[in-house]
Amino acid sequence: MLPYQQLEIDNFIAQHVVKIRSEMEEHRKANRRRITAAVEDVIVNKLRAKEEEVDRMVKLNQALHEKVKCLSMENQIWRDLAQSNEATVTTLRTNIEQVTRHRARGADNAQSCCSSNNGGEEEDNNVNNGGNWCRKCGKEESCVLLLPCRHLCVCTKCGLGLNICPVCKSTKNASLVVNNKC
Repeated sequence: MLPYQQLEIDNFIAQHVVKIRSEMEEHRKANRRRITAAVEDVIVNKLRAKEEEVDRMVKLNQALHEKVKCLSMENQIWRDLAQSNEATVTTLRTNIEQVTRHRARGADNAQSCCSSNNGGEEEDNNVNNGGNWCRKCGKEESCVLLLPCRHLCVCTKCGLGLNICPVCKSTKNASLVVNNKC
């Protein structure tokens, strides 16, 4: 082979190598672009999913805050009601203690005013049985305290329709059941 032929072959091979290198570089760039686009698509999809999840969490958080507000208000209402009931219980307990002390101090007077007036024998029977009978019907044990006179002299049935104390004839303002047996 002649030297100029060898030179032509070398030039041809060199040109072919340059052409193959540039084609390979173009293929690499195209592959990088495809891979980059695919990765970007995956990342964008994941970001959208995360944004949707964050939106759901924000909405859930708002709903939970509203629920907490409602429960807090309900809790305050129950607390106020409990305090009101405690005050009522305290007042009633004080009233019962006053009635009990008054009853203990005036047991003899209460016994005579709350017992039936049907005769000595029946009155002794009432005292011996440990009960004071209703001054209106005489059939049930007296367990209603009439206010303001504080006479314990009628049963619950008679106390409902009663406006005047059968003992002292004063007008009844209120009544209180003081015996659990009724």
